[in-house]
Amino acid sequence: AWAPVVHWDGRTKMKCYTPEDTKAEICLPPLEGQAFKSMKKRGVYKTFIPKVKANEEYRTLFSKAFPPNGEITHANMAIAIGAFERILVSNNSSFDKYMKGDKNALGPEAKRGMLIYEGKAKCIVCHSGPNLTDHSFHNIGVKSNDKGIGAKQKLESMQGAFKTPGLRNAILTAPYMHDGSLGTLEDVIRFYNRGGDKKENISSIIKPLNLSEQEIWDLVVFLSALTDPVFVDRPKIP
Repeated sequence: AWAPVVHWDGRTKMKCYTPEDTKAEICLPPLEGQAFKSMKKRGVYKTFIPKVKANEEYRTLFSKAFPPNGEITHANMAIAIGAFERILVSNNSSFDKYMKGDKNALGPEAKRGMLIYEGKAKCIVCHSGPNLTDHSFHNIGVKSNDKGIGAKQKLESMQGAFKTPGLRNAILTAPYMHDGSLGTLEDVIRFYNRGGDKKENISSIIKPLNLSEQEIWDLVVFLSALTDPVFVDRPKIP
């Protein structure tokens, strides 16, 4: 909800589009623009909107959200998706409860994992603050040849650099890395443990961690404790 950028490579500017169902150009903030572009890219213009219009519950919801006529258009769909994404706030994980004073909210493994996160593994250098991200960009040594934010920032240090993701609910967001190349949180930790894979232009903060098998597991358990139950119990969709 509070992310200043919504793409791995830092595209944040207002985007303007001309939908097929209106003659007027619309300009959308990053979240709405991302949703709109996704609908267009996946070819759902001519199939998805009719399905939504055929759903009585959605028609009622759109009439309330977009007065006076409650049109179900591609632009309004994008605005609705963006509004929904802004309420995705995670603040009731076991970790949150622990930080609020419930010392029993985390088990022994998670507590050890938290100490590793803050210490030996140095995760906190980039994954810090309430959302566990520095909102910055780093080349962490993923094998992919993508330029990341370096595609528009020609500084050598930015080549191959991608946004630091927040770690809340990370257990639910596989696969990992900007290219989806790692399947589990354990894979991610092992990636960092060996100091990344591609050394060209890699950030100076990425070094082999020398974590033991137990330390890797404890860190996985701690990262799992960052999950808010509200994101597990999905709401009923019309």
